[in-house]
Amino acid sequence: MSEVELRIAIKNIPGLDILSQSNPQVFLFLQKSHRIWDEYPHCKMEIVRNNNNPRFTMPLILNYHFEELQKIKLVVVDDNPAQEFVDKFITDLGSILGYLTRRVGEKRGKIIIVAREVCNENSRKYKFNISGYNIPISSLISKEKTYYEIVRIIEETEFSIYRSIPSSSKNSE
Repeated sequence: MSEVELRIAIKNIPGLDILSQSNPQVFLFLQKSHRIWDEYPHCKMEIVRNNNNPRFTMPLILNYHFEELQKIKLVVVDDNPAQEFVDKFITDLGSILGYLTRRVGEKRGKIIIVAREVCNENSRKYKFNISGYNIPISSLISKEKTYYEIVRIIEETEFSIYRSIPSSSKNSE
């Protein structure tokens, strides 16, 4: 058994909201037995507000059993006051691990899945010095908020590793 990390990005989610872009969220379900899925999600990703091309920051972590067929179902919803179903994707974990990057779907957007085995990287430490200059200050008219994001680029696709909390303050950390 090994631990596997799935990172997900979605492109071109159809706009289900009338006044804004989608608020996508992804849920991962495991198959218990033939055609029977867990009732509750095994794990879920954060909600990305007002974005039809989200790059999710939180990875989905699973235990991978090489000798077993592990079917998974990814369900994408638009998290507005009532969660609206966008689409689902069913595959097995071994098929995802067989590709460095897996791109699927065309009708209701494209889901991009990157899988990798989780190694003991806790012993590695990284230090970043991040600075920003001439960052525009939010006004009452503009609803844009300032944040920073650390991304990892894998095969020309950016995946968020960390996204700060948006702030409208001039002296944000």
